[in-house]
Amino acid sequence: MGIMGCGFRVEHLEEPGTKRLVRELLCVAPSLGHKVAGLMKKKLVCGVDFKAVWEQSPDYNNRITLSRDLDQIGVPRTVLNWEKTVLDRMTLEKSVGIFNNWLLNTDAGRIKYKDWFLNKENYPVDDELAGNHHMGGTRMHSNPKYGVVDENCKVHGVNELYIAGSSVFTTSGFNNPTLPIVQLCLRLPDHLAAL
Repeated sequence: MGIMGCGFRVEHLEEPGTKRLVRELLCVAPSLGHKVAGLMKKKLVCGVDFKAVWEQSPDYNNRITLSRDLDQIGVPRTVLNWEKTVLDRMTLEKSVGIFNNWLLNTDAGRIKYKDWFLNKENYPVDDELAGNHHMGGTRMHSNPKYGVVDENCKVHGVNELYIAGSSVFTTSGFNNPTLPIVQLCLRLPDHLAAL
């Protein structure tokens, strides 16, 4: 399909009392829910807040560098260069489209697209951005030309310096990174003990 990984998060919108119960029924049994809503003479729909979380494609221009500008104690400030690519937008659009088609075909619901998504505008800046996880700053690769650390988390060209954390991921993925981070942090001591 030519896209990166993508996942969705669905959060129920709260409603008071009976309305809430009928909306929940609409979510799990749309036909019955419409009948019950009709008895109440209400035109209700199942409402949820729908969010997509997708894997960002690796891009050479996305990187962290050090500035010549120093902070209060003389340490160079970091500069984050982070842009999304055409593949990132395509991943989001195709994934949401596939999920929306599934909803339509099973009569399980409809997605109301936000204007920025529908009109291919810039991504919103007032929402969660990339799950607030910092990944890929010291990417893992066996070749120092393409990564900072090798397959054992050792920094290329530096003796006895290892990095374990999400910064060694080659891409951000679309799931929560905590378990792979813990796995890396458990694997590294085993490797060091075997040296």
